Formats: sequence, C-alpha cells, structure tokens
Amino acid sequence: RRVEMMDDHILGLDNESSDDEDLDNSLISALNSEAKKASYRDWWRYAIPVFVITVGILFTFGYFMGVASTNDQAVMVEDNGREISTRGADGQVSAFIGGNKVNIPAEIERLNKELMKEKEKEQTMQDTIDDLTRKWAQMAAKISRVESLEQSERRLEQREEKAEQQLAEEKRNERAALDKLEKVEESLTDLKKFIDKAEENITASETNLKKKLEEEIEQVKHEVDAGHTNQEGGILDGTKTEAPQALLDFDLVAFRNEIEGFRHMLVTYWKGSQVLENTMYLRPGDQRYEKGVEFIAEKMARALVWGDTFTIGAMGSSVTAGHDNCNFDSYERQMERNLAPLFQKAKVKFTVRNAGEGGSCGDSFRNQIWCVRHMLGDDIDVAH
Repeated sequence: RRVEMMDDHILGLDNESSDDEDLDNSLISALNSEAKKASYRDWWRYAIPVFVITVGILFTFGYFMGVASTNDQAVMVEDNGREISTRGADGQVSAFIGGNKVNIPAEIERLNKELMKEKEKEQTMQDTIDDLTRKWAQMAAKISRVESLEQSERRLEQREEKAEQQLAEEKRNERAALDKLEKVEESLTDLKKFIDKAEENITASETNLKKKLEEEIEQVKHEVDAGHTNQEGGILDGTKTEAPQALLDFDLVAFRNEIEGFRHMLVTYWKGSQVLENTMYLRPGDQRYEKGVEFIAEKMARALVWGDTFTIGAMGSSVTAGHDNCNFDSYERQMERNLAPLFQKAKVKFTVRNAGEGGSCGDSFRNQIWCVRHMLGDDIDVAH
C-alpha cells in the first residue's frame, strides 16, 4: 500500500491515499499507546497477540514482495479497471498513454534531449537573430554614412553654387567699379582742365590786381613827392589841398616789434623754429615754399593796407574739429587768441573758422578740398 501511495505521488495520481494513510497513522498511534499502557500493567497478556500480528504482517509483506519480484510487471494504478501505471521488476515505472506503454524515465530522458535540442535550436536562432541585428545595425550605420555623405555633397553643391553666384556678383561689381572709375577719370580730366583754366584766370587776375596796386602806390608816392606840403598842409603854389592819407594807419615799428616778440616767445617755447616750420605744409626747402610764402604775404599786406579782415579757414577731421579736447583748446581757437591781438595793433580783425568734421562719417581732406567754398566761404584769405 505504501509503494502504491509513492507511485501515485510520482505520477500525480494521488487517489484519496492521504486519507488511508492518516487512518493507518492514527491506528498505529493508538496501538502504540495501548501497548505502552499494557506494558506497564500486564504486558504478558499482549505479548503473544503482538507477536502473532507481527509475524502475520511480515509474512504478508514478504508474500507480496515475492509476487512483485516474480511477475514481470505489477499493476500499480487502475482507473475504472483501466491500467494506467505499472512498475517493472527492474524498478522502472511505465505508463499507458493513448493505449501505448511508455517508459517514464526513458520518456523523460527523451523529452529532456528534445528539450536540449530545442534549446540549442533556440540558441542558434537567437545567435542568428543577434547576427542579423548586428548586420542590420552595420547596414544602418552605412546607410546613415551614405545619407550624411549625400547631405555633405548637397551642401558642397549649394556652397559651390553660392560661390559661383558671389563670383558673378563680384565680377558685375568689378565691371561697375571699372565703369565708375572710367567716369571718375573722365571727371578728373575735366576737373583738371577746369582747375588749369581757373589757375590761369587767377594768375591773370592777380597780375592785374598787383599791377593796379603798384600803379596806385606809385601814384600816391608821386603825389607825395611832388606836393612839398607846408605846415598848413597846402602846397607851395598856394593851392589849398588835403594832406595825403598814409597807406598804413598804424605804427609800423611798434607792430613789427610786437611780431618779433611773439616770434621770440614761440621759438623759446618750442626750443627752435623747426617744430612749427615742419608743422605746416609749406616747409623751407620745398620748391613751393617761396611762392606760397609770397602769396600769404600779399594777402596779409592787402589786409594791412586796406584795414580789412584777415580770415583763415580750417578743414579736417576730429583733431581739427576739437573732438579730442575742449573747443576752447582747439588749435583754431588758440591761433585766434594768440594772433588776434597782433593784428589788432594794425587795426585788422583776425578770425579763424573751424569747419572740421569727425572722421567717422568717412570724410577726409582728400574730398573736402572740393568743398572749400561751401565749408569755408569765398571770403577767406588762407585755407588750411
């Protein structure tokens, strides 16, 4: 019965064997308890029956074991008279599945082998999948690189196209600049002709004016020399006339002394005359120096003779405009403050006009010289 219960447990066919086992256990427990009690009272009364029962159990057990060993197979489990599980003489358990006798351990081993084969197949398939996945990743990386190269190629084509467009635009601009340059050259040629003509006119006007001035001076000298005026201002022939007015209505000696003193102050301050001489555009040694100094001297002489205003106009950038310092300290204002008192001695008004403009606007002396009349005026004596 215990062997049957173990087989039932192995096959998973435990047909109410647990209740019988509990009953056997309870019965054995009760018998052990009664035997223990009897051993204390009258053990001899139960010794013979216990011995007989024990011998009977051993005999029965030996009989069934002999039957199990002599038979080829012993029926272990039945289901409604249908044999479903047996144990052979070699201890192997078999079962009837679908009418076929199946060796359980052999079947389990076979199933384990098939399971191992399936696992091997699964592993092989997984390796194949991994290999395909790896190859797909490599293929995707190659495709990505190809797409990246295609994008780079498209960008290069766009850059080349843009560069070609820029080159074409630069060529158009160059052509336009050349056209403008040709027009400017033509304009400069015309302007040079105009300037040459103007210089000829100015030279002729200066010559005529100088000649006229010399004639007037000679006439005044002649009248002074021929007059022989008396104390009343008349001439010896008795005709009453006004005394001729002097050309310079100021003390020329005092004026010259003031100029020499001012010059001495400048030379002392600058420790020589070279600093100021090299500051000006007209420098000693330049072929234009003598002519330039003569021109300025004539301008000053005219102002001194006629008692007119002597005006200097200055053009330039931020330094001329006084942007680097206060307007009070710009060189135009300093020149005016230093030279105005000297000219005042000769009864001449000395002024300096500041037409400087900041260089940030793109202006410079190279293009401002064409705007002397507009920026400084027509009445200036010297343009700086």
